[in-house]
Amino acid sequence: MTGHARANVAQRLREITQIGECSYAEFARLLSSSDAQLAKHMPCSILGDPARAILLEIFIANEQGRPCSMKEAYLASSAPQSTATRYINFLAQEGHIATRSDRTDGRRVLLHVTPKTSQEMKAYLRAVAPFSLTPTLR
Repeated sequence: MTGHARANVAQRLREITQIGECSYAEFARLLSSSDAQLAKHMPCSILGDPARAILLEIFIANEQGRPCSMKEAYLASSAPQSTATRYINFLAQEGHIATRSDRTDGRRVLLHVTPKTSQEMKAYLRAVAPFSLTPTLR
């Protein structure tokens, strides 16, 4: 994330804490951006949770009214493609996500969170929202 993008995320966090409202997709994106920032300062090997990053990315796309491509999920995971694929397959086997072929390009696989997982993600975001207030750091 560039310095400009970090500033935009920080500004949006300040706005949210002042007005107290944002969409599930926007809040999930802020959490995802926060994880990316932490990864820049700490070794990924001790912080990495590809499954969480993948699930957040798919959830965000779905909340924005679009499917998530495999490529988007791979990139969000910050893991090698083979590792990300294993996590995607596991999430599908556990019933958290569903996959389908793209109707316009049969080579592409699109990802969706299941309705149950969507509700669980919303509950998770509501639970962590009170902890997201941006403190003034000294």
